[in-house]
Amino acid sequence: MNPHRTTSAADSWNVGALVSLTLLTSAVASIVVIGFLGSYGPLRDAFLAIHQSPAAASRDPWAVDGLIAVATAAAIWLKNRQVAHIYAVTVGGVATAASLLLNFLHGCGVIRPGGQTDGPLHPLLVLIITSLPVGAIGFGSHLLIACVRNFRARVPHTGDESRTAHIEQRDRSEDPKALGFRPADHAPDRSLPSSRFRIAALVPDGPRAYRSPDQSRTAGMAELDPALVELGRKALAGLAEDGVPPTRDTLRARMGVGNGKASAVWTYLRAVGGPEHADGTSDRTAPIHSDELAP
Repeated sequence: MNPHRTTSAADSWNVGALVSLTLLTSAVASIVVIGFLGSYGPLRDAFLAIHQSPAAASRDPWAVDGLIAVATAAAIWLKNRQVAHIYAVTVGGVATAASLLLNFLHGCGVIRPGGQTDGPLHPLLVLIITSLPVGAIGFGSHLLIACVRNFRARVPHTGDESRTAHIEQRDRSEDPKALGFRPADHAPDRSLPSSRFRIAALVPDGPRAYRSPDQSRTAGMAELDPALVELGRKALAGLAEDGVPPTRDTLRARMGVGNGKASAVWTYLRAVGGPEHADGTSDRTAPIHSDELAP
């Protein structure tokens, strides 16, 4: 396959698409201009009929039909936001209906060239005509704000901002407190009698209680919360009852805490041994060693 032939075909297709888009844009622009010029006269006569000055009556039609074009463009830009898109379509529909009404009245002879009428217009019709320029100001400004906000939302973040947002999202996903969870939310509800555990639920302050072959994880064990130790004991007992091999990962999952806390509790429980039974006997008379429990 000849790569030059493929490149030439792609370039030809791009040129043809660009030419087609240019012709289509020119045709649509011509139709819009012709439609605006056809609607300009009836709208100007309608504003003259409510005693607008000739200068004001010459400017106001731009606001009415211009709002239709602005609302159409805003509806296309806001298509990714359903509420804003519906709002833009509604504004464009209302402006189109108002312009059509005035053109219809002009065609029926209710409003004639130069703003001539058979008599005073109905107050409701006067209200509609006078509200069109004011509505164009309000709705046009509102659509502009909506488009600017949507533009800011579509602007890609820089590398630093994306990396910071990713780190913050990762920290929130790993921190149970940030997600509104508590250790009790993950641990099973096991109301075990206190006699099944050692009386010394409080962690001793002495360093001998933390002697373990795993010396690298014993630095912060003196600060262990007694409630956290008790939760670890219950989680370990639950693993034994369920027949799940006790490991550091299974203990952390059962406790529902972070790696640091789970590792400290795991090291402490390996140092002091397992839970006691209700009759006072213990599963272990010696500390839990690394060759007995999987890491």
